[in-house]
Amino acid sequence: MRAEKTKYTAIVGTNAKLVCFSEGVTNNNHTSLSWVFNGTEIKNTSDHYLVRNRHDKGSRRASTELSVRNVRYADSGTYGCLIIVTLSGRTTNRDYITLEVKAEGRKP
Repeated sequence: MRAEKTKYTAIVGTNAKLVCFSEGVTNNNHTSLSWVFNGTEIKNTSDHYLVRNRHDKGSRRASTELSVRNVRYADSGTYGCLIIVTLSGRTTNRDYITLEVKAEGRKP
């Protein structure tokens, strides 16, 4: 799993989209993609978070996007994107993204 960018900056009240991708992924019941924020798992969808996972069968590429809606200062921190494969034991691969939230009008 690899983050598209390791640092994002967002303005309070806007939406932020964090993206990760992985190569060589088989889309089956033994593979899952997920997100954590400061060590706590983010549920698939809520009023504040939206997770979209995609598997491209032909290329065996997987991607996951986390949309953080109406960003607040409390959303600043470390996000982790994870791919978990459980077919032959448990394998976890992850990368981390830092989200910095700033007030409108300040340069990122």
